[in-house]
Amino acid sequence: MPYTIVRPGSVYGPGNLEITGRVGINTFGLFMHMGGSNNIPFTYIDNCADAIVLAAIVKGVEGEVFNIVDDDTPTSRAFLREYKRRVRKFRSIYVPRVVSYSLSAMWENYSRKSEGQLPSVFNRHRWFAEWKKTRYRNAKMKSKLGWVQKVPTAEAMDRYFESCAKKIKTNA
Repeated sequence: MPYTIVRPGSVYGPGNLEITGRVGINTFGLFMHMGGSNNIPFTYIDNCADAIVLAAIVKGVEGEVFNIVDDDTPTSRAFLREYKRRVRKFRSIYVPRVVSYSLSAMWENYSRKSEGQLPSVFNRHRWFAEWKKTRYRNAKMKSKLGWVQKVPTAEAMDRYFESCAKKIKTNA
């Protein structure tokens, strides 16, 4: 049976107020910024949909795997700074990579030893998936699918931040 695998990055767009876990975690009344200088593999909802459709209809890409990621994705630090400036201010603390990995390992071990008394919310698997420095490329998607980012990142971020600010204002 023919197949093509698509792996969307962090999909964002109007209506989604939550900050992706790739930036950090809101816990204990404080936002722990874990992403630091990592680029977030963002894909705007419209761009993601276009890529998925292309992966389904373009001939000759059976068996291929495509990362769906927009161009010019911001770093976690830049995204958080803009979110706080344009949507809402809140307290956050940056947790350096070595500290976040150590805390994740300790939390995971305590969760295991306590037989789940403390849920394994922070663990090394999640750390590697969300906070390890990784680059996702979209060149293969462009060359083999002919994908072009229709909504530029700056415009997509504007739309996203506007919708978040509007939603917060409406709920206030």
